[in-house]
Amino acid sequence: MTEALRSHVRALRAESGEKFDAALDTCKTLLQNVLEQPDEAKFRTIRLGNAAFHQRLGQFPSGIALLRSLGFEDANAADGSPGGDGLPAYLALPVADA
Repeated sequence: MTEALRSHVRALRAESGEKFDAALDTCKTLLQNVLEQPDEAKFRTIRLGNAAFHQRLGQFPSGIALLRSLGFEDANAADGSPGGDGLPAYLALPVADA
């Protein structure tokens, strides 16, 4: 694990308190789904407005930072529109070049 990842995980632990295990498990599940089915776009895209995601991981800025450090990027809706308040609607993991 790189120092940047360690730093994000430590920040998530400090920020999430007793919700840390659930937050980290959510991150692990997201990554595991991508690794198991890399061609499935639904596993490479996270809707930031999803209530379950927000409750488990998305409410923590350090959780979003952790996902970004793992390669997820800000993305808008299919029609190009951002989410609420002009923020990105999604995080998306681009398909890796072979």
